Amino acid sequence: MLVGKHGVAGTSTARIAAAVGVSEPALYRHFENRHQMLLASLDALYAVIFEIIDSSENPDALERLREISRTHMDYGANRYDVVVSSFLGFVSSPVETGFRHEFEIRQEAATSALAVIVEEGKTQGTVREDVDAQETAWELVGAFWADIVARGVLRSVDKSWTVRMVDVILESVAEGGTGGPGTRLR
Repeated sequence: MLVGKHGVAGTSTARIAAAVGVSEPALYRHFENRHQMLLASLDALYAVIFEIIDSSENPDALERLREISRTHMDYGANRYDVVVSSFLGFVSSPVETGFRHEFEIRQEAATSALAVIVEEGKTQGTVREDVDAQETAWELVGAFWADIVARGVLRSVDKSWTVRMVDVILESVAEGGTGGPGTRLR
């Protein structure tokens, strides 16, 4: 994605037009302005993230979260250009562009989707009842973000480190688990 390669500021309409193989005026038949074009790029990034969240059909919610986590890490490792660099491009965009706020809206929706799976695990009995689903979802997102940022800065990051981080989070909330993250009593 262009935002990952050039940042928000460097993603010009000329670059967008060249990437999609149309003239700049043709872009304006589909988009009101450059901002709308970049929002479409952000939406495309989050479409990938929601595909990852929906990637597992495991009936066990805890195992589904584990599979989603592995898929997220694999996608980030294998499609750096789509996930990691674009993520970093939008996160590092200047506040005044409004993209951080748009990013926040989409990230909250993705985090809430993970929290729903945690709640499902509580209903199934695979996740302890005292677990705060939203907090656990944010802990998982934190692990994903750590993986993304590390891959963006340190290409030598070993995927197994993030796998262990996710396993610690999931073990801490599992019924019969050891407690820890995500276990704040309400």
